[in-house]
Amino acid sequence: MNRLMNKEEDKKRLNKRIVSLVLLILLVSASTLFAGELAGELSLEEAIAYGLENNSGLRTAYEELQRQERNLREAIQLKWQVGLEANYGWNFQQARDLDLSGADKGDYSVSISAGKNFLSGLTLNPGFNINENEVTGDIEASYSFAIRKPLYPLVPSELARSYYKSEQDLVKARRSFAGSQLNAVLSWLNTYLNLERMESRLAIYQENLLKAEANLEKVLARVEIGDAAKNEILAARLGLENARYSLQEAENNLENLRFDFLNDLGLDPEREIIIRDNNEFLVNLRDKVESQVAQFLALDREALMEMVEKNNARLKANLLEREILEKELEWLEKEGGPEIGLSSNYNSERDNLSIGLTLSYSLYDGGRHKLNMENKEKELRDNLQNYDDIYRQLKQELKKQLEKLELSRMALNRAELSLARSQNELELAEIQLEMGIIDYLEYQDKWIAAAEARISLKSLEDELFLNNLDFLNLVDQGLLSELIGGIER
Repeated sequence: MNRLMNKEEDKKRLNKRIVSLVLLILLVSASTLFAGELAGELSLEEAIAYGLENNSGLRTAYEELQRQERNLREAIQLKWQVGLEANYGWNFQQARDLDLSGADKGDYSVSISAGKNFLSGLTLNPGFNINENEVTGDIEASYSFAIRKPLYPLVPSELARSYYKSEQDLVKARRSFAGSQLNAVLSWLNTYLNLERMESRLAIYQENLLKAEANLEKVLARVEIGDAAKNEILAARLGLENARYSLQEAENNLENLRFDFLNDLGLDPEREIIIRDNNEFLVNLRDKVESQVAQFLALDREALMEMVEKNNARLKANLLEREILEKELEWLEKEGGPEIGLSSNYNSERDNLSIGLTLSYSLYDGGRHKLNMENKEKELRDNLQNYDDIYRQLKQELKKQLEKLELSRMALNRAELSLARSQNELELAEIQLEMGIIDYLEYQDKWIAAAEARISLKSLEDELFLNNLDFLNLVDQGLLSELIGGIER
């Protein structure tokens, strides 16, 4: 009796599962057919381009880069500075013991001053003044104009130095942003390949579920004629539960990774968005990358290291910083002595124009100039040491990358043999299952192992491709950006 009830229960669960799978297939088909209308379909290349524009981290970095560019173009120090000052005062002496019945004894003045600095060190300071004459009470207006220009030592002005350093910082920021874009694209390609593998694994576990359900139905049919042992029933039901568990786990992993992928691209993960490599962007990139890597691997390690040294962003940033330090040290060496400047003033109230030279010399600065020189020399030594440290790290990184490429190729050969072995074991297991030598659980393990071996081989092919990308990123980041396209804005 219990056996018959279990049989009817299993049949109901089986029918319910089949109906659910049919509905799922219909829903997936419908979403695919109407993806362009309801949700949207993007090629992988379009998705990457969208991500470069809408990834939150890249967008923030790009806005900061724009701010730096705008500040450099519109440096506040290079614009006119205008100020207004007004004064009013009461003269008690003229009021003669506070005789308020007489004329107003107060006086006022209004002055407008302006200033503009130039990169050459030239400073312009025009001014306009309105005053009340204390004696006559008349309103008097006058203007003035002052010019300052340092002549010696021949070093850039503080404004020019600041501007120069800002320019170099902007160059570093642009390079850093381009590197961030490239690293983001490499991460997205890795995630896309992971999604492809997960989809393949999901298809395997869906098929595994159907096979487990069909096996249970077969075993239950044998129960009716008394041709199935209790252990076969338990094995069939356990095999079905294993298949359900594996399928659910695969679905969860796929959905979570898909959510993270769309979110990182700046897309709405709640919408049904399909991303496919329908224009063979990935296929073409694989071919170009593989061809370029083959050319580089034909070189010896010393030649490769020369390319790394020439193209590496960290070394470029170090050299740019060294250029700044050398300039600053050069300017410091010229300072500390006498300073000569040109000055000119004109005042319309006195109709007076004066032109002259100014000379200043610090007799003793408490050792400040010497200390500044020592600090700058230390910064330069640290920069040189840092370059050597980075170079050694990159040399070791090149060694590791070459080893990874070699191991990836060896792993591919091993995976091909493993797949052949798994396939052979599966064929043998099918015969053994038919003969009753093994139960369904043992066969199920062999079937899954063969399917996983196929995925593993594809995974190792993708891993070799990703390692090739990392290798090119190390040897020549600019070249890799050109191969991918769309990196720099």
